[in-house]
Amino acid sequence: MRVGIGRVTSVRVAEVGAHHVSLVWQSPGGASGIELYEVSFWTRDDSSRRNISLAYSFHTNITLRRLRRQTVYMFRVSTIIARLFLALDVEMCSVFSVFSALILLVG
Repeated sequence: MRVGIGRVTSVRVAEVGAHHVSLVWQSPGGASGIELYEVSFWTRDDSSRRNISLAYSFHTNITLRRLRRQTVYMFRVSTIIARLFLALDVEMCSVFSVFSALILLVG
């Protein structure tokens, strides 16, 4: 079984509040096996990316809360595609990640 992967497209901001942001995106066309979307985000000031936060969604949208006001955030939306093989009670999982990015000033 072949698993198709693709880049998330049309990442956009649906809503911005004082301490939250809602993002929406388009699922990759023709990709099969998408199990989950991973949204990673960090402040632009964190050039070393030591403080990356992660959130997950089964849908093509997410609301991220507890963000700091007047802060520029970098967002990356990745597809996580997995295949599970069961053989002799051994599980192996292949995970692929392809992403799109967005920069946003919150509040």
